[in-house]
Amino acid sequence: MLPRPITALLVLITALLLPLALVSSWVATTVGETDEYVDTVAPLAEETVLVDAAHREIESRVLSQLGPAATRPQVTEGVDRALTRVLEGPEFPPAWEGGNRILHRQVRRILDSDDTRRNSQWVRVDLAPLVDDVTKALRNEGVQIPSGLADRDLTVKALRTSDVERARGYYDLIQKAGSWLPLAWLVAIVLTLLTARRRLAALGHLAVASLITLALLAGVLLVARPGVAGDADGTVPAVLWSTLTRGLWTSVGVAAMVAAIVLAVRMALGLVPRKS
Repeated sequence: MLPRPITALLVLITALLLPLALVSSWVATTVGETDEYVDTVAPLAEETVLVDAAHREIESRVLSQLGPAATRPQVTEGVDRALTRVLEGPEFPPAWEGGNRILHRQVRRILDSDDTRRNSQWVRVDLAPLVDDVTKALRNEGVQIPSGLADRDLTVKALRTSDVERARGYYDLIQKAGSWLPLAWLVAIVLTLLTARRRLAALGHLAVASLITLALLAGVLLVARPGVAGDADGTVPAVLWSTLTRGLWTSVGVAAMVAAIVLAVRMALGLVPRKS
């Protein structure tokens, strides 16, 4: 059996490995794999918040293409009805998925590259496949637009390029250690409990320390959210951030629940009188 200071150190290391293991698993799947990412964000095509945000951004581009005619109420109302019909119709979900597939590849290129030259301040979801549908819907509303709409930037802002670049170092580190962190955490738990002089006490300390590190991870996610998604709700970056981190929040909640149950069991067992 190891001395208590070494057991305490093992408890601390194990507790610190837990949030790192959760983040690495999240990065390896939701962030790292294109199909998993697209499957995660695909349901957003039917979310009102996302549709409204896309509506606002596309509408501003369409109105800018119309010039002085955009100030006429019948024109703005027609544009609004046309975009509502397209964005709430069957055309939007496949365009949203395709745009996010391209976006994910762009993000991966930024994360995997050392090139700091920026083509744009934003990584965007490209909704170019909707151009024909939008044009047809506008004409059905009596809104005649120049043929140059197909050449316009029919995209919506998703992530700041600077935020993706700042994440590059963390992403590289997690990618390199990602497959080992969950295994290292499991090994650390076994090693801690097998070498502790008082295993029940060590288990309780491990539960408490894990709850603390999980709380720290939750705090990091809360602090990071405004920097990545902005302060305003209802924007595409905010909705994407909430959706992408939902699985990570679930993992944090499950881990915290397990740790709390272990701590409660430890406290209950501590109340049981020992036989002399």
